[in-house]
Formats: sequence, structure tokens, C-alpha cells
Amino acid sequence: MAIKRIFEKHNTKARTCLKCNTPIGDHTLKDNKPYTCPQCGQVHFVDIYGHRVVLTREEMAEFRRRHKATMEEKRIAELEEQLATAQKSAKEWEDAAEGLARYIEGLKEKELAAAAGAAGKKWFT
Repeated sequence: MAIKRIFEKHNTKARTCLKCNTPIGDHTLKDNKPYTCPQCGQVHFVDIYGHRVVLTREEMAEFRRRHKATMEEKRIAELEEQLATAQKSAKEWEDAAEGLARYIEGLKEKELAAAAGAAGKKWFT
């Protein structure tokens, strides 16, 4: 029985149990998450490094090479999250501004139509 399996992220054929070769998990394996084989009950840990995926048996967890994120990596992740939130907020404000502009244009058109209608009535009376 294998201790580890290293394979490309998009290789779906290698996503099988190290003990009985039954497919484990779904199509999107998550990093640092345990997966249990539906047939034999073997627990596997998943580590993702760039384009590589590493399956490790639970009993051999000491062979995992998890690295701690550096301060720069954590800061970059925080800034990317803040950027996504700001972009979503900006999009909401932009949509609200466009809606308000359309509302104002509609009011102006109604006012001009009412003024033209009133001017037409005065002309014929």
C-alpha cells in the first residue's frame, strides 16, 4: 500500500484511494482537507502545491510537508480579499448611480412633455 501519491491537479484518474484504488472525493479536491474512502474507510489528507496534488495516508501524516504562510503571503491574501470587496461595492454604487440617472432623465422627459402639452393648450385657447 502506498504512503503518498503526487499527481497533477487536473489528473482525475489519480484521485483514488491509496489502499483500494476507489475514487475518493469529488472533482474539486480542497487543500488541507481529509477525505475518506467510501469503500475501505481509509482517510487521506490532501495538500495542493501550485499545480501538484499530494495524497497522504492519515497514519503517515508526519510525511506531509505543510509550509506556514509567510507574512507577505498572508498580507497579499488579505489585500486580494479587500480588493474583491471594494470592487463589488464599487459595482453596486455604479449600478445605483446609473439607476438614479435613468430616473432623473425620466423625470426631465415627463416635465418637458408636460410643458409642451401646457404650451400647446395655451396656443389654441
